[in-house]
Amino acid sequence: MSAIFSLVVLSAPSSSQGSLSAYHFAQAALAKHHRILQVFFYGNGAYHGFATGEIPQDEINLDACWQQLAREHGFHLMLCSGSAQRRGHDEHHPPLSPFQLTGLGTLAEAYAQSHRVLVFGHE
Repeated sequence: MSAIFSLVVLSAPSSSQGSLSAYHFAQAALAKHHRILQVFFYGNGAYHGFATGEIPQDEINLDACWQQLAREHGFHLMLCSGSAQRRGHDEHHPPLSPFQLTGLGTLAEAYAQSHRVLVFGHE
């Protein structure tokens, strides 16, 4: 039987292993035919999804990785709107597609609809 997972990413794309670990977990879960409902980027994780300059050639572009994986497997990439706003992003600076700004209610729904919610990283 396949499981439904939601992931919460608390770390910025370049600051720690949190997002990369979440990405690798998602890849492994999907390879085993589990489902990812959503990835919720909270706290410093809300730095995901916004064009912030060029990524050095020797670093992984995690935003592009998440975008591709989400499009291939049809899950949502949700950015906490409050966290994003506190970090200088708002409705006048929309996130890259398919990242979406949303509130904490979306995370609460994920808890109700998922078999497991896993948290990666720290602020």
